[in-house]
Amino acid sequence: MIANSKMKRILRKIKTTSSKIKKNLVLSANVDELIKLINPDFILLSDCVCFRSLLNRYKKYGGVEDFEIEDKAGFEWDNTEVLVNAHFINSRISVYEMVYFTIKLIGIWSYKLKLLCPGARICFIVSCCWYNHAALVTLRFHQVRNDELPFVDKGNIERFDQPVGYIII
Repeated sequence: MIANSKMKRILRKIKTTSSKIKKNLVLSANVDELIKLINPDFILLSDCVCFRSLLNRYKKYGGVEDFEIEDKAGFEWDNTEVLVNAHFINSRISVYEMVYFTIKLIGIWSYKLKLLCPGARICFIVSCCWYNHAALVTLRFHQVRNDELPFVDKGNIERFDQPVGYIII
């Protein structure tokens, strides 16, 4: 993972405490929610990947099948956001546990996305913030396209205030 200095600190801590993290995650899991998270229904629309569940948002505009998407990475960025914590029972799970799980989730999603979009390069972005002393971890992704700038890259990753990292698969 390419990460800013704040995310690198989190990743170092994960390396030293991964056995404790695994145990705590199992105890905090909401099985029904985890199934939805691990096995989402991805779809491809106008060369853009998103969750089928988000299509209702566009029905009032006549659906997305009928309009041209100019900023494809932006469309994917807006339509692939997942708050990972929402799928766990315990809202006080540590940032280390959430980032550890999210990295594992990227491995699963990348396999599913490669089946949907063979040959595509996918950029997964993990970010963290805190709300009422609880760590919130967000995962988003977009395809890497030659004609569009990525949302995060080595040149701008340190400008983010929060811990941020990305993986291109």
